[in-house]
Amino acid sequence: MKRVILFFMLMLVSSCAWAEIHEFKYFYIDIPEGWSVQENDSMIKITSSDKSESLMIKADSLRGESFDKLAVKFSHELGASVVKIDSDDDYTFEFNDDKRYAILTGDTSEDFYMLIAGSSLEHTGQPESSDVLLKILDSLEIK
Repeated sequence: MKRVILFFMLMLVSSCAWAEIHEFKYFYIDIPEGWSVQENDSMIKITSSDKSESLMIKADSLRGESFDKLAVKFSHELGASVVKIDSDDDYTFEFNDDKRYAILTGDTSEDFYMLIAGSSLEHTGQPESSDVLLKILDSLEIK
């Protein structure tokens, strides 16, 4: 999980007030005041008030599916051009616009996967690092 956080640290800077920890089916996460949360089954989407940053987290049981098959499925759903597996057996997705990022991680022994995807834009339309997104991810705690 630390690798996931480091990945987003490179990709995602703004400040905001922090709210309470929110509980979802598979995890807890701290969501800043003013950010909206949409929950749909096993997926949540967190969006900044100015819509410049967003984070989607999908966590669920593998239900017998392999990570390879899930990676292909999510690459199509997300419009990713390339899927790579890293040394931690996590899948990272590449996009041709450099404004989005995603990673698939999990544990087959726990029958669990987590897909984390997001985007961050400055007013110029260029990707920007975000301390806020990093704090959100750093607060993520799996049940």
